[in-house]
Amino acid sequence: PQAGYPPQAGYPPQAGHPPQAGYPPQAGYPPQTGHPPQAGHPPQAGHPPQAGYHPQAGPQAVHAQQASHAQAATVIVPPAGQVPPAGQAIPNQLNMGNNEQAIMAAAKFFPPARSSPLGGEQWAIVGAETQVLAVILPPGQEVMCQPGSMMHSDDGVTATADMGGCCDALKRTCCAGEDLFRAHYRNTSDQPRTVTLASPYPGGKLLPVDLTPLGSQGLVIKKSAFTAAMGSNVQFGVTLVKSVAAGCCAGQGFVLATIQGSGTVFLNGGGTVLQRVLAAGEKITVDTQSLVACARSVEIGVRRAGSVMMMCCGGEGLFVCELTGPGLVLIQSMPVEKAAMIFYAFMPKGGGGGG
Repeated sequence: PQAGYPPQAGYPPQAGHPPQAGYPPQAGYPPQTGHPPQAGHPPQAGHPPQAGYHPQAGPQAVHAQQASHAQAATVIVPPAGQVPPAGQAIPNQLNMGNNEQAIMAAAKFFPPARSSPLGGEQWAIVGAETQVLAVILPPGQEVMCQPGSMMHSDDGVTATADMGGCCDALKRTCCAGEDLFRAHYRNTSDQPRTVTLASPYPGGKLLPVDLTPLGSQGLVIKKSAFTAAMGSNVQFGVTLVKSVAAGCCAGQGFVLATIQGSGTVFLNGGGTVLQRVLAAGEKITVDTQSLVACARSVEIGVRRAGSVMMMCCGGEGLFVCELTGPGLVLIQSMPVEKAAMIFYAFMPKGGGGGG
């Protein structure tokens, strides 16, 4: 055939014309029926896929590598502020990469929630260091907090203070290290109003815990760990440790502060704060200063830090805290006691003059 004419039967196809039946497909054309597909083209029915062709992620196919990564990072995510089942984690709240998610899931730790679930309380934790709690109060509702926590309140929010009962206040103050008074901020207007509360320590983190799933047992909290609470029926109390050794060496003292009720309570910690739900009989070892709170179902014990060399030179002291499940545990990386010791080490000591 001549240039410009369609190819005739028995002649090879010309440039610019599609190949005819009986000829191998040309570069740039999809393979015809009866011919094997070329590199770069999806395989046709009845033919195996060719080298170099990989199906793209979509409704029909997913890369094997992507599937393996997704499987490694898969965790069960309950609503924000809820306590997950024992042994499960919520690493996706940290905005982590796949590898970090897998490590956190294997460690069974998860970070605290940063905002309330939809349809209930309205609060959010703002900032990365020395965090702030922003609360939206509907008309007639209030938030209770430690005195001195308020950073701002809208017009129409009324502030009051009480002791919550003289006997309970004395027990809370003398035995558990909490403040004698409690501040209340109530919305007395007919429109939603906002209150912001600050963490009490430099670099402090706020930890929301939903008390409702914990029932009547509630939480055992570290001294001065309470910051605020949303529930109107939150009650404070004290309890004794179960052994003399734990009272002397576990870092919490003989008398522990407790909190129970419904709604969300906000605790404070330092550094990075993590949570973990222990299964029944599951044990973890915690630095004596790093425990922020735990469910009352968790047994607080004590054991030696290790060998004589470890106890003398390992930096953990003679004893460490041992926690036995079941229940929720909250720990911190920079307790205020440790931060104070670091700051004190860099403070100028007395004596000496300038020159």
